[in-house]
Amino acid sequence: KLSRVTMPMVVVPGVGEVSDTAKIFYALCENKAWADIACMLVQSRSMIDVHTLYRLDGGSEVTPLMMAAADNRVDVAAACIKARAAVDKAEKEEGATPLIVASLKGCVEVARLLVDSGADVDKATKAGGTPLFVASAEGHVDVARLLVDSGAGIDKTSTGGFTALIRA
Repeated sequence: KLSRVTMPMVVVPGVGEVSDTAKIFYALCENKAWADIACMLVQSRSMIDVHTLYRLDGGSEVTPLMMAAADNRVDVAAACIKARAAVDKAEKEEGATPLIVASLKGCVEVARLLVDSGADVDKATKAGGTPLFVASAEGHVDVARLLVDSGAGIDKTSTGGFTALIRA
């Protein structure tokens, strides 16, 4: 097993110089040609801890699984899950889970992997937005269909009193 290392600066093709571990991982996820390296980093547990929340560009803290979900990287998401990433771990600011991220971005393949791995199809954000609510609001029909077929509650309401049907 490799020991944990810190990366001072890396040049990621198509991205440029990146100095933060989480940004390096995210840049690797974004680039399909480099996703194998992202998978290797997760599997080696030398740089990326699947249980840690990483802050990207002053925004919310996200897990590597959320980063993979945002880019529809099924391979990287599968590596995170294999490394025992918590499929329902939410970021602290808004309470978004990896399934909510996949639903927001329309990433049906990652959403299917998360559902098949036991993700809660009705776990909502702090504002009450469920994965179905988010997918419907963004017009992601395939993700919404997957969630309904997986038992997502169609009558769940957000804190504003809206359902997925109203948002669609």
